[in-house]
Amino acid sequence: MNDKTWKVLAIVFMSLFILESLFLGWAMIEGSNQIQIETECSAICADKGAVYYIDEVYEKICYCIIDDENVHVQYMGD
Repeated sequence: MNDKTWKVLAIVFMSLFILESLFLGWAMIEGSNQIQIETECSAICADKGAVYYIDEVYEKICYCIIDDENVHVQYMGD
């Protein structure tokens, strides 16, 4: 293997390592945000004795549901 091939492979693998590190950092931050929203919504609905559902398709909205009926809706967004 000549010097040029080795250098190209080193640059490719370093780039992949940097991209992987950035992705893992983003995933950890996003996961901790999800856990925080889930905890807040659970606490809000536990006071009412309801189960909860979090709609995250368009906005972060917490729904407290008792007997298939919304008893409380709260925006959880940033």
